[in-house]
Formats: sequence, structure tokens, C-alpha cells
Amino acid sequence: MAEVTEEKIPNLSNPIPNTEGEYNGIDAVALGNDFFSKYSKMIVGVVVALAVAGGGYWFYNNSLQEKNQEGQEALFKAVYAFEADSLNIALNGKKGMDGMLTIAEDYDGTAASSLAHFYAGTILLKQGKFADAIDHLGKYNNNDLLVQARAYCLIGDANMELKQTADAITYYKKAATYHSNKEFSPSYYMKLALAQEANGDKKAASETYNTIITEYPEASETSDAKKYYARLVAELGE
Repeated sequence: MAEVTEEKIPNLSNPIPNTEGEYNGIDAVALGNDFFSKYSKMIVGVVVALAVAGGGYWFYNNSLQEKNQEGQEALFKAVYAFEADSLNIALNGKKGMDGMLTIAEDYDGTAASSLAHFYAGTILLKQGKFADAIDHLGKYNNNDLLVQARAYCLIGDANMELKQTADAITYYKKAATYHSNKEFSPSYYMKLALAQEANGDKKAASETYNTIITEYPEASETSDAKKYYARLVAELGE
């Protein structure tokens, strides 16, 4: 093996150009040309890959938007059936109309699918199919201000029906604390407190009732919260 001498290794620690445009004896332009010549295929491959990735993302995003638009149009009819209290039709559809279950599956990955899961879960809860309701409601994930909290609450309701009180407490707490607001949060806190009592945790329940009293004094739930809080304080001897 040939010995590598110090002279054969270019000194790049202090690259000062000379009058001929070289850096310590290395022609910068030639070095650049040599690099691109040597790695041209790799560079072209990377550029093409980035272009394909960018184009692929654009195509995917556009396709998803179109798919979501189609899903929203299908959802419109199913929601109309839901609001008309035609729950079976809203859930399963009919000739010429897709139901929530079909929309949720066919438009997977879109906001329309997510909302279809919410409606499907709501209907299944009304029909007493609590495990199925939990499954569909758990697939709703639009991170909106109000419906997400409602989905959490309904999962809590389904768990209470299944006597899974600890799970119900988890979801009622999620509902109450998700973008808290005076319109809906007090009712979620009330459900949470009642579930905590049912689970034998009077201390936690009293604290939740007190949250309603102090943070939502004008809520319709506050009157009952005061009564329940006073009872628990007396029982706890506080």
C-alpha cells in the first residue's frame, strides 16, 4: 500500500485564494466541476426524487380534497335523515343514498369520514349498541372546538352504560377540559362528578362540583352542584 505523505493531502484549514483563483493549490472551479461530474447521477436522482415527492404530495392533497368534497355531499343526505330521526336510514342508507357506515369507510382519511363516524357512534349509542358506539366515536378526530368534546362525552356515556365507570371518568374529564366553555363544559363536569361518585370517589366528586360552582356560577347546573357539594362536604366531615 502506498504511503500517504503530508504533501499529498491538501491543506483546507485556511483556504486563502491565490492570484489564480486557487485555494492552497486547488482550483475551486475545477473541484466543483469534478464533484458534479462524479456525483451527477446521484444529484439528478435526488432532484428527481424531490420533484416526484413534491408532485406526489400535491396530487395526494388535491385527491384528498376532492374525495372529502364527495364525502361531504354524501354526508348531507345522511345528516338530513338523522335530523328527521330516521336513524336506521341515516346509519345504513337506502337505495340511492349512502349511510354513515358506508361514508365512514368509503371516504376514509377525510373530514367527511370522521364526521360520519361521529354520527354513526351517536346513532349506535341511541340504539344501545354501546361497544360499537365507542368504536366509531373514538374514530372522530377533527380537533374542532365543540364536536370533539361532545364525542368524548358520548364515549363516557357509553362506558357508563357498560358499567366501565373508570373509563367513563376519563372521557368525561376530556370532554370537560377540552376547549372549556360556559355553554357545554358545566354539563360535562356534572357528568364527571356523578361518575366519580358512582366510582366511590367522593373527594374527587366534591372538587368537581366545586369547579362548576366557582368557574360557572351562572350555569344551569350550578344549583344542583351546590346541593351535591354541600352533601358531600357533610359526608366527608370537611
